[in-house]
Amino acid sequence: MLLLQKVRKGSGKELISERLKKKKRNNKILITVTVLRSAGPIRLMVNEDDPVSRVISAILKSYAGEGRLPVLGFNSAHFFLCCRGDFQAMSREEAIGSRGGRNFVLCKKEIHQPWVIKEDRVEMMADKVAGWKAWLRKSFSFKVVSH
Repeated sequence: MLLLQKVRKGSGKELISERLKKKKRNNKILITVTVLRSAGPIRLMVNEDDPVSRVISAILKSYAGEGRLPVLGFNSAHFFLCCRGDFQAMSREEAIGSRGGRNFVLCKKEIHQPWVIKEDRVEMMADKVAGWKAWLRKSFSFKVVSH
């Protein structure tokens, strides 16, 4: 009896609009995220209205939970998400479903480290390459000895 009274009080249009609002809030989508230098993509179910920052956090947790390499960490501020088609970084507040894409790429931001001097690093790499080339040249040099 109570159920019938509740239905009679609200019109049918109000009930339908409430159902549509609930459906809009729960629009889940399956996204595929490729992590650079990882073995394969990660697939996640997310709400279409979730902000990109929350999705990045979920990706990092899923990635770590699967024990994948390389280890990325959990700080979502060090990463950005791109749509597969246009490769433009999405805003952290933007809804994941705003661009209509379902395939994404997770990239790590290059963090400025003032204590690393890049010129010394380049010189070290040049020395390593030069040493490697010298070793290769020496190992392939043949001496002809006459008897």
